[in-house]
Amino acid sequence: MKTATISPKKLEKERKAWLASVARLADQVESWAKDRHWPVHRENKEVQEPALGVYTVPVIRVLAAAGQVQLDPIARFAGRSDWVHSQYNPFISLCGDKIFHASEN
Repeated sequence: MKTATISPKKLEKERKAWLASVARLADQVESWAKDRHWPVHRENKEVQEPALGVYTVPVIRVLAAAGQVQLDPIARFAGRSDWVHSQYNPFISLCGDKIFHASEN
């Protein structure tokens, strides 16, 4: 089986675009929550991916009127999509171009 190789230059461009997208979304979520006077907690976490290496992304926790919501970027590239368990419900996880929403049943 042949594996596709991506040039380091292309990976760096992809990494920058991913981090910019995550930052924009985190800023939007934080702004929307603050507009509604909902408490917001922002922290950073480190992510390690084989393709993009180690990088830092924001994690946003919002105490909305209906409960807590968490925006938690997982990875840009993922070999498979696993649900991430969270103490927050619902939570939003970002994995590349996919956004996963989970809520308790």
